[in-house]
Amino acid sequence: KGDFIALSIINENGNKYSLSEILQKTKISASNDLLESLDNNEWLLVAYLQNEVFSKAGVLGFNQAVEFKLGLIAKTNNPDLLRSALNSWEVTMTNDLKNLFNLNVAKATNEAFLDNIYGGADIRYRNFPFADSSIDYAIVNLPRFNLNYFVITNSRESAYSAVDLLQNQ
Repeated sequence: KGDFIALSIINENGNKYSLSEILQKTKISASNDLLESLDNNEWLLVAYLQNEVFSKAGVLGFNQAVEFKLGLIAKTNNPDLLRSALNSWEVTMTNDLKNLFNLNVAKATNEAFLDNIYGGADIRYRNFPFADSSIDYAIVNLPRFNLNYFVITNSRESAYSAVDLLQNQ
């Protein structure tokens, strides 16, 4: 638990799909700005073994069963364009990701995305209804490498772990 597993997504010829192909196959409506701001070839789809689980009453516990959360980590070529594209995408992001992230949209605790900060990274999130079932995304700046990465996951814990993973390189 608490680790990422890289998922290799390849076509019938054994070639890795591009990010735009993955978004198309998962029926995620990505704007041109979103696609242009991300590196189409430098990305990773991950499964995260979740520890943190909330009961129906909202009490934090630690699950004994393995629960996988999904995430995407992608290099961004233009963080400012990406930030703008993400702000626009928030309008449809929940609907676009509800099946992939297995979200119960009716249990959303707020109408819009909220702000959080973890490890110096600005995180936008929306819970369904708690942090173990959410959409969390961030643009993580790595100044010592002069790089930025986009992270989107379906739990707070997996988003925090992705930020830690990137910053501790």
